[in-house]
Amino acid sequence: MKYALIIGMFFLFISCQNNTVAENNKYFYDIDRKTIFIKGDLQKLTALQKGEADKYKKTKDEKYLLSSIYLKLFYQPTHIKQVPIVYNLLKLNNNRYDFLSISCYYNLAFQFENSSPQLAMKFIDDAIKTDLETQYYLSHLYHLKGRLYYNQEDYTKAKYYFTKALKSYKPKQKLYIASMYNNFGMVDDKLNNQYRP
Repeated sequence: MKYALIIGMFFLFISCQNNTVAENNKYFYDIDRKTIFIKGDLQKLTALQKGEADKYKKTKDEKYLLSSIYLKLFYQPTHIKQVPIVYNLLKLNNNRYDFLSISCYYNLAFQFENSSPQLAMKFIDDAIKTDLETQYYLSHLYHLKGRLYYNQEDYTKAKYYFTKALKSYKPKQKLYIASMYNNFGMVDDKLNNQYRP
């Protein structure tokens, strides 16, 4: 009986922790969605980031610290200034929240797309591996992986990942769908040119 009670309490503890992780992932996702509408507005971004930092000061809930750091990414004037913030966020997150890990890996893959394609591929693979279950950004991750292959002139693999991206976009995401068809045209053009004398 005593062991059953201990095991029951253990599973209850684990279950509560998993709910908290899922709730926090949703919280970070919702914060990210808010930035879509205020991306160019430094004043609103700063207010949102400061609000998260203030919540952290009041509650000491690390969720707010992480979200305030995440929001700093959106008002850096150059991409290179994002890199130390992303690494800091990855370190603090320590793979606890998939949404933050995926966002950071995606950001780093994008940052290193031209300067270090192999490193970019490692980061995009990490992001895809993490996002397979939740699919927060899977379509965008496949798109970037296709771009990386396109830049490496591996057009067959590029087309494969562009196709995966297309299949995972929702019908209302017309701009991204159109972008994939443009990518197919570019890939087909390159493939046809490879086989011309």
